Amino acid sequence: MEGDIRSLKGREKWGHVLRLHLIPEFGDFYVDQIRRSDVEAWKLKMAAKAKAGELAPTTFNGWLAILKVITSAANGEFELDRDPAAHVATLDTSTHHTYTEEQPTHSPSTRSRILGDDESSLSPVFCPWWHWGLRQGCDHPACDHFDGRGQHRMFCGRRE
Repeated sequence: MEGDIRSLKGREKWGHVLRLHLIPEFGDFYVDQIRRSDVEAWKLKMAAKAKAGELAPTTFNGWLAILKVITSAANGEFELDRDPAAHVATLDTSTHHTYTEEQPTHSPSTRSRILGDDESSLSPVFCPWWHWGLRQGCDHPACDHFDGRGQHRMFCGRRE
């Protein structure tokens, strides 16, 4: 399996999850010794942590997904008669709120500097195409960048 995860970020994530979560829980077992009841017991422990607010259910679901990839690969590689994690359901995330209902951190003056006076159009400060030598709009016949008022509504990707 080594080499199947191509991105550095993916390898780091898998290494982190294995080292801190899966090996401590399942490291004493050979893969063919892991039972669905072992995975369900782990899920119940993590569900209690999620209910207490110590763990996001989406985080556990990511760990479970990695475990499922491992057990599925082992099932195929070693021709096992079962996959202990295959039918273990993820934790419910429908009541988990990822973002809070906090007030925006930008003051009205910052917002107008970013969006301009007319909030329906973005100002160049918000879109840094100018930094790469691109220009706003162009006179190329194939480019249609104007709104009904004759104003540019997006940036053209053609270089100056």
